[in-house]
Amino acid sequence: YNSGAAFEIGNVFDVFQTADAGGIDIYIHPQSTAGAEIGCRLYVYDATAQEFTWVNESDPYYIQAGDLDGFVTLGFSQNGYNSTVNAGESYFVTAWATDGDTTTNGLIVGTAGTSPDQTSFVAYDGDWLSGVTQYYTTSTPMVRLNFEANDASINEVENNFGLTVYPNPSSNETNVSFVADNEEVSIVITDMAGKEVYSSVSKASVGNRNIAINTSVFNSGVYVIKLSSNNSVAIKNLIVK
Repeated sequence: YNSGAAFEIGNVFDVFQTADAGGIDIYIHPQSTAGAEIGCRLYVYDATAQEFTWVNESDPYYIQAGDLDGFVTLGFSQNGYNSTVNAGESYFVTAWATDGDTTTNGLIVGTAGTSPDQTSFVAYDGDWLSGVTQYYTTSTPMVRLNFEANDASINEVENNFGLTVYPNPSSNETNVSFVADNEEVSIVITDMAGKEVYSSVSKASVGNRNIAINTSVFNSGVYVIKLSSNNSVAIKNLIVK
């Protein structure tokens, strides 16, 4: 982070399959400041110019108290809502914050894992294209393309079940708590590549339920918990350390 001052941070991704990306996921560290102005940008590597060039970005977004210690998904708002990322090209995916109250933290982007040199970068004045020095970091920022977002400034899917996940991050076990209005509720957990790592069906009377899930068998990373029943869906992200 940059002590409330402007900065831009993110990762380079090599794309192997052409797809449409609708936005960018950003993990908001719990010590971030509610009210801080943030956004996201997408760049593509121009081999001729040997630099990253702008492709798309979100509208500005202001961190809400409920965003702390979780992901926000900011949808692209320029050049249409979706941006096609092409196989064989490299893209720089960033989160940015504007100058704010430097007595507060502003945006703090969570990190997870280790990046090879020259694959994750930060610019401390908040404008990647301004020609200022960009530094690489080996602490991987949790800033990632989202291939499901297709509208501006969306967060997690509407929580139809009062879904809570705790502890989160988790190392050994996490509790999935929800209120069921139907006897049968499906629970599916997938990794960020879409691979299913857990599934079950909760069958009980209507009301409050709590499912304990052993996360010690999961690899470290970010997972998506999806609850569904009839036509209702709720989604939360889970971090396993």
